[in-house]
Amino acid sequence: EDPEYQRGRGEKIADAVRKFQPDIIVHELYPFIKNFWEPDLLAAKEACRDNPPAYVSLCRDIMHAKYGPEGVERTLQILQEHFDNVFVRGDGVMNTLEDCEPAWSRIPLPVNYIGNIVRDMPAADPLPPHERPVLVGLSGAWHDGDEAFFARAIESRKYSENFAGNPWKLSVSENCPPAVFTRLQSLALTEDPEGRIEVKKVYGSAEVAKDEANCAGAIVRPGYNAVFELASLGKPFVVIGRE
Repeated sequence: EDPEYQRGRGEKIADAVRKFQPDIIVHELYPFIKNFWEPDLLAAKEACRDNPPAYVSLCRDIMHAKYGPEGVERTLQILQEHFDNVFVRGDGVMNTLEDCEPAWSRIPLPVNYIGNIVRDMPAADPLPPHERPVLVGLSGAWHDGDEAFFARAIESRKYSENFAGNPWKLSVSENCPPAVFTRLQSLALTEDPEGRIEVKKVYGSAEVAKDEANCAGAIVRPGYNAVFELASLGKPFVVIGRE
């Protein structure tokens, strides 16, 4: 929402487009999640209007359909006016865009399902089984009910047949209210005074990937990256949805 930030961002995008003269420009997440899509797109188009590339809207996964009728119609209009293709990180056999929002069947462009993409994951360290962490959370968002989710995870550790002795690492969103974060840290320390239950704000992606490679298992929210990274590593995990 900061015009000065958007202006500076647009200038950098325009500079990159003029330098590299791309054949294809991909707008990840847009327009299904529309943060910054318009200034970014218009800056790119202005910079290469004499030799326009193909424009692809890359939907990170297939679950972004939480709009009212006006939002859906606006998204369809954006696609028709500005894009040439839609690429979907997902499986077009098991679940399609229109399974999530029937109006997406009216997308006036080719829709290409490119599979579930996972980054290269690091190798696991040679840790003994009881030292491998159990990961909890791994979501960048914060929602109503998340405090209860993490509190139950802390309290449930002692009941686990397989992982009661393992360290547990809870990753909460940066948007977690400070008072809630303090309560969770206090609850974790009360549950295990030895500090084997760690409560952290969302941390760097390289550290998360290493934790996933080293973990004994995980309890996660339904985020795209965590689910597919854990699956690719062959780790046992449980997905707890949101209402």
